[in-house]
Amino acid sequence: MKHLSYLIWILLLGIFIRLSLDAGISGDEYLHLNHSYDVIEYFKTLGKDRAALHTPKTYLKYYGQSYDNAATLISEVFDIDDIFTLRHVMNAFAGWLIVVFTFLTAKKLAGKRAAVIAAILLVVSPRFLGHTFNNLKDIPFALGFIASMFFILKYLEKLKESSKTVRAGLIASIAFTLSIRPAGLLIIIYLWIFLALRIVQLKKYSITKLKEEILPPLYISVTGYFAGLLFWPYALENPLWHPIESTIVMTDYYITIRQLFEGTLYWSDQLPWYYLLKYIFITIPVVVTFGLTLSPVYFAKAFKNKTKVLPLGILLFFTFFPLLFIILKDSNVYGGWRHILFIYPPLVIIAALGYNRVLEMKLSQKLTVIIVFFLMLAEPLIFMIKNHPLEITYFNPLAGGIKSAKGNYEMDYYFHSTRRAAEKLKQYISDHKEDSVIVAGNFNTAWFFRNFPQVKNNIYTPFYYKYAKDWDFNIITAAYMQPYSLTPDVWPPEGTVLTVDVNGIPVCAVLKRQTKKDLEAYSLIEKERYDTAAVLLENVIKHYPENETAFIQLGKCYLKMGKYSEAKNIFENCLEKMPAYEPALYYKAEAEFNAGQTNESIKTLKHLLKENYKYLQAYVKLAEYLKKTEQSDESVNVLKVCLKIKPGYRPAVKMLEESDNKTDNNKQ
Repeated sequence: MKHLSYLIWILLLGIFIRLSLDAGISGDEYLHLNHSYDVIEYFKTLGKDRAALHTPKTYLKYYGQSYDNAATLISEVFDIDDIFTLRHVMNAFAGWLIVVFTFLTAKKLAGKRAAVIAAILLVVSPRFLGHTFNNLKDIPFALGFIASMFFILKYLEKLKESSKTVRAGLIASIAFTLSIRPAGLLIIIYLWIFLALRIVQLKKYSITKLKEEILPPLYISVTGYFAGLLFWPYALENPLWHPIESTIVMTDYYITIRQLFEGTLYWSDQLPWYYLLKYIFITIPVVVTFGLTLSPVYFAKAFKNKTKVLPLGILLFFTFFPLLFIILKDSNVYGGWRHILFIYPPLVIIAALGYNRVLEMKLSQKLTVIIVFFLMLAEPLIFMIKNHPLEITYFNPLAGGIKSAKGNYEMDYYFHSTRRAAEKLKQYISDHKEDSVIVAGNFNTAWFFRNFPQVKNNIYTPFYYKYAKDWDFNIITAAYMQPYSLTPDVWPPEGTVLTVDVNGIPVCAVLKRQTKKDLEAYSLIEKERYDTAAVLLENVIKHYPENETAFIQLGKCYLKMGKYSEAKNIFENCLEKMPAYEPALYYKAEAEFNAGQTNESIKTLKHLLKENYKYLQAYVKLAEYLKKTEQSDESVNVLKVCLKIKPGYRPAVKMLEESDNKTDNNKQ
């Protein structure tokens, strides 16, 4: 039986690795891969190369990202060309280890049956599985988190009499967690909180006994702490302060991303407080949710046993404290709940405890629960089999599946589908004997075409500016879009020749360019031949009314030609097709102002800022129009709001300085 268990674990590892080979490149992989090269250079040059310490845009110096760094180091030492396959295999191994430690932790808390249930629930969780393919940040951190929890439980059981293996495991898990993210420092704090509670529980109050119990965890904490800094350049520069500084910085992470949530596009620092709670609820399998509803039955009995109070308290603390902290602190989160993926293994254990308790009870309904359990398991399992490798797009039946999520929530926020789209496009190009084509996309797909000579260039184009550049094919992932862009009559876009579908819903589209007359027009605009360019663009939007860039450029031509009414009409036509399209609102306000419709232009700009409060140039334009209508005080207030969002924004600073100088001159 023991050999069979080992065989099952080995088979599961093989499955994890095999599934990872189909994975695309995640939205953060290039970012962390590039930083890992800088980290390697830092160590190669003994700290002389400082690129890893200068990351003003990405803040990556505040990450240890040891797993990314290890993958890059291995690729260089063993001369492995396919770095992404190596990364994905390593990440799958970390994901498998999470299942192992989840099993061990559940077994420690409630026995083997609970452990088996927990492992099954984790493996059939599509979103978790999807992240094990290519998320070298959140998956390794989750591994460190659940491993730390396991070793803390083991250590507290015997304290100073704990085995060397347990102590070494605790040191390694602390070091590993900290080496991924600065939040790994919390593990050391957790250890001391639970140690204090354990000492109180055992009533070891004498100085001698306290000294005996405190020295070993002190050694563990210090050793784990410094071991966690060994491959983190910024931390090594100041081992005592920089890890703490990094923790403070990352809890107030400044980078914000627009997210589609409940049918509205929010900036991530403005999302509702329940964002994480709802995202978890609608994207974990119902079988896990049902287990969670059963868990109070388990805890009600277990808490009557004094020996179980602390271990179960640790489980609950590891699960819910980080979530509550993020919510209460109103932290900046995005990308679903991947930032707190580390709480999912303990959450699954809680669900497993619920099922385990029901199976312990002598109830006639026990068979019903078992049948329902396996029926609920079937739904996420079928989804994964049918839609691999896009498990990360899973929405459960309570949310109405991905069909209901379309237009309400981000479907493929990590761009997993781009690989499948690139593979389909390569086949399309070969079948149609296309030569020397330019491929674009709203995510970098160059890696997928590196050995495909027909693609001569690969460029990045944001979705709403896709027609501004020259390309033949454009791979568009349904991510970070306005809800109106995902309605059935608009998505997939005009010119789509291929799609990547999840349960029949396109999450990625490949567009073939239908005309390049718009590019000719843009060239004429650069030469200030606005009238000729306008004729070309009028023809383009007549035949291709979804070309948003053509609308904007035509309207701008009319502005240059002094045809303000025509310009306003063009922008309004654009807004009929794309409500709240920000460039159309911005230039519509300019057309209105130049046409003498000052109040209308001010209303339009205020409407734009309501749609996107970070559209900085609109603040400056609004302040300018308010100033010209002798609303100087309001103009200054608008500029101050702008500078509060982005201090040092030069156009706003300059205009505010001019206003202050004028005020000073008037006083004189």
